[in-house]
Amino acid sequence: MHFFYSENQPFTSSRPFRASDYNANAQIEKHLENWFYLRFIQTQTDDITERHQSTRELTICDRKIEFWKRQDNYCFEEFTKSVKKLQELYEYRVTYAKAHKIKNFKSAQVKFIDKNGRRIR
Repeated sequence: MHFFYSENQPFTSSRPFRASDYNANAQIEKHLENWFYLRFIQTQTDDITERHQSTRELTICDRKIEFWKRQDNYCFEEFTKSVKKLQELYEYRVTYAKAHKIKNFKSAQVKFIDKNGRRIR
């Protein structure tokens, strides 16, 4: 089981990877969203398997965020905006989960809920 990052499946692509082809902040935002969700699971779940897996994936996620921060097109101001936006969503999800007594996240039922209670995806 894994939420986002598998430790056993290496990244494969038909073309060479060049970090300069990507917007570093857009990549960071994807990983930040994953980071906040994994942190949410780690702190909110009663399932020891989920907690353990989210902790392992957070390590991978941290490594990926740090990689993108080292790129030439990384912008600290954009990064701070992303963190603030995702922090607010994280806090909302914690409140939502507590209010609805959600303790098991295998179905990812809370990940896609916005501040209005609507499903995002």
